[in-house]
Formats: sequence, structure tokens, C-alpha cells
Amino acid sequence: MSEQSPDPGTNLPAVASPAATPEGWRALASSAAAEFRERLDLARYLRLSDREKERLARRLREAIDAALEVPPDVPARITAEVERMRLRAGAGADPVALAWSRVRERARRTAAVGAVTTIPAMLPGFGSALAAFGLVADWRYVAEQQRDLVLEIATLMGVTPEDPTAEVRGLFLAGAGAAFGGKAAGEVTLKLLTRQVARRSMARLVPGAGAAVAGALNYLATLAIGRAAIRRFAYQAGIEVHGIVPARVHPGLPQLQQAVVAAIRTAELGDGDSPVFSDEQRATLGALSPAERESLLDLAVVSAVAQGGVNEEEERVLEEIALALGVATADLQAARDAAEKDLISYRRRFRRLLGSVRERGSGAATQVWQRTRSLVRRKREDGAEE
Repeated sequence: MSEQSPDPGTNLPAVASPAATPEGWRALASSAAAEFRERLDLARYLRLSDREKERLARRLREAIDAALEVPPDVPARITAEVERMRLRAGAGADPVALAWSRVRERARRTAAVGAVTTIPAMLPGFGSALAAFGLVADWRYVAEQQRDLVLEIATLMGVTPEDPTAEVRGLFLAGAGAAFGGKAAGEVTLKLLTRQVARRSMARLVPGAGAAVAGALNYLATLAIGRAAIRRFAYQAGIEVHGIVPARVHPGLPQLQQAVVAAIRTAELGDGDSPVFSDEQRATLGALSPAERESLLDLAVVSAVAQGGVNEEEERVLEEIALALGVATADLQAARDAAEKDLISYRRRFRRLLGSVRERGSGAATQVWQRTRSLVRRKREDGAEE
């Protein structure tokens, strides 16, 4: 499917959104932190003082305010990484296919980080220091993944953004706008985005079930920004997408995503007897693009493995979803292997970092961020991709 005409229905990102400016982004961070603070008061399962709640809200505001910035040295690093990607793929590789593959990889990683950063809520002595560490680690690491993803896609399409930070933030808003069915700069969408940000942050603090929710929310957020980046940069470069990533998100996709997450969460409790999809939803599956089908499979898998293991009911639900999507058993297993590998790796490293945080008190969340970045850097040293 071509993206050559700027059809408003395609949800091509309007990067000039006021919220993408430094002032607008700070306002978004403040609004999200205020919404988060209100939700903390309503969460009866949290035994935190007002002072601790204020500290958490402040940490969140600071993390969002700094999120998605593009340091001067990053574009050159991204260019080198994309060249390696092209070499591995071989001559004549489709840039859209490469970009979509990268979106899936980055989205799975952010899902794994979302799951492991709920660990503080399950530890004895859980308090504001540990909670702040989880919030900051999640926001900053996920922001790095999303920032690099946007720049990788731009480079794959041969586009050089004039203002990389504004471009990345604009695409974050555009992805959210598409997910909410509105325009990225619209007041209604920004209000909804504020609530979504607060919800994502609250998921860090929910013992147990929060891992699946946090992982799913991170996955969907990264998926949305990746789709928006592919559409925008392919359009700018005059590259046809050919249906891999459709110009429009299928209107039935959000309901299908909700059905997948709900089925996995129900199966976690040992009750997975109900069908995942209704008859109407099954009919919708046939109209999805290949990318939309793959994203549903990934969403199911990252939600299932978030707790660190897959029970029999979850196995059955995953198989049912794969069958409905027309996914082969080998492809389902490959998706599981990739998700579990990321989860195990990040969980092990995050637990080591937590030991330091618990000893050093309330200032540790900010102080140990340089160590948290090793979640990425060590993968390079081991010979793996960032």
C-alpha cells in the first residue's frame, strides 16, 4: 500500500505539535505527574506517606521531562548500527521490512523492562526509594529504546531529521494519537495520553499482576511510535510501504489487543476456558495486515512470559491465539524464545542493581542511572545488538 498522498486518514504524524516543544513537553510531564499523584492517593494497597508520594511524583516528572532527548553523539552511533543491519540483511533488503523487524525487537525489549521494573513492588521493605528506582529505570530505558528506534527507522529510509529531539517526541505523540484514534496535537488526545502515562507508571507499583500490565503497556507504546515513524519517514523518502505496515490502523485492532491481554491475565489465574476471540473478532482477524497479526502474537507472548513462567492455561491460550492468527508452531516458539531471553537477561541485571538501591536509600534512583544504562551497554560487550 502506498503512502504517497498525505491523506489525513493515514494519521501521518504532525511533528510540529506544541507538546513536542521543550515547553510543551515539560507541561506534559507536569500534567502526567499530577495525574499520577492523584492516583497514588486512590491506591489503598500502597502504604506510602504524603511525602513519599510527592517524591514519587517528582521523580516521574523529572524522568518524563528528560525522556526522548537526542544527545549530539547518538545520530552517528545509529548510522553505524544501521549500516551493520544492512550488511547482515544483504543487498536489496527492503527498508520497510528491516524497520518493522526492528520495531518488533525494540517493543519486546521494552515489554521485558516493563515487567522487571515491577520487581520492587514485590520485595520486602518496598518503599518510595525502590518505587522511584523502578519508575526512573523504566522511563529512561524505554525512552532510549524508543528514541533509537525512531532514528534507526529514519536512517533506514534515508531521512535526516532537522531537530531529532522534536522529531522523536512528535512521533511519540503521533503514535499515541493513532492509538487513541485522534490527532497527536489534539487536546483530547493529550489528556488521554496524560492518563495513559499515569496508568503506565502506576503499573510499576502493583504487586504481581503489574508485570503483565506494565509489559503490555510498554510494548504497545513502542509499537505505536515505531509504526508512526515508518509511516512518516517512508512518506518523506517516497518509499512505498506495500502493506507491511498499513497506512491506517485497523479500527478493530484495539479491541483485539484488549482481548489478548485479558485472555492471558485470566489464564494466569488458571481460568482460560473461555474463547479468546468472539465470532466478530475472528472475522476481523482476516482483515489484518501481516504486521498487525505479528504484533498481536508478540503482545500475547510478552504478556504471558511477564511473570517469569508460562502455566498450562497460558500455553493453551497462546496456542489458540496462534491458531486464530494463522501462525505456525515454530513461529510461536521463536517469539516465545525471544521474549523469554530478554526477560531473563534484564531481570537478572535489574535484581543486581536493586541490591545497590536498597542499601543507598531515597537518592539511589537517580544516582544509579548510569549503572542502569549497562542493561544496554553489556549486551554490546557480549556481542549482541543493543
